Amino acid sequence: MRQAWRMHPVLQVVLKRDRLERPYVKKDGTTSSKPRVWFKCTICDKEYKRNEVDIDHVEPVGPTPGSQLAPPELTWDMFIARMFCGPENLRIVCKPCHKEHTMQDMRERREAIKRLNNAV
Repeated sequence: MRQAWRMHPVLQVVLKRDRLERPYVKKDGTTSSKPRVWFKCTICDKEYKRNEVDIDHVEPVGPTPGSQLAPPELTWDMFIARMFCGPENLRIVCKPCHKEHTMQDMRERREAIKRLNNAV
C-alpha cells in the first residue's frame, strides 16, 4: 500500500502547488537560468529542499482520539479512502516536524486506548 501511495498522482499535484522557486546565484555572481526549488513547512514555516520534506495528511488516516471511528468501525474501504485523498487534505511538512507530529499522534492514540481499556 505504501508503494501505491508513493506513486499516487495527487502527490505531484501537492508538490507542484506548494513549490517555491528562488533564483540561484552561482559562485561567479551570475544568476542561473534554472531556479532552485524549495518547499515551506506548514508547521515551522522554514524552507527546505525536496529531499528534506514529507507530504502529510491534514486529517489523519487512522482513527484519532475522540473521533467516532474506533478501530472496529474503521473498515479497509474507509482507510483506503482516507489514505488516497485529494490534495486539500495534504500538506508539506519538514521531516523533523513530521516525525514529531507523528509521534504525538501515536502517543495520543496509545493514551486513548489505555483509557478505553481501563474504563472496561
